[in-house]
Amino acid sequence: MPHRLKAAGDTWNVRLDRAEEAPGVNAVVFMCESNPQRPYRVARIGEAEAMREPRELGDDRLRELFESSQVMDYVQNRDALE
Repeated sequence: MPHRLKAAGDTWNVRLDRAEEAPGVNAVVFMCESNPQRPYRVARIGEAEAMREPRELGDDRLRELFESSQVMDYVQNRDALE
């Protein structure tokens, strides 16, 4: 069951993206459940947080990540980050 977070007036499904093709590049992805017209949001996280389930991070940390997230902006190619 996905973890849900209320933020910015909507309900978001929260999942982790552990990029296999770029080890160490991990993200938390927020998909809007209450309004499918809203784009997904992505925030980069470290490996320690990526090893945990979203609910284990806690809603306060998830809200912090949501506030710092970027709309549909995530590069998985490590070489592109340089």
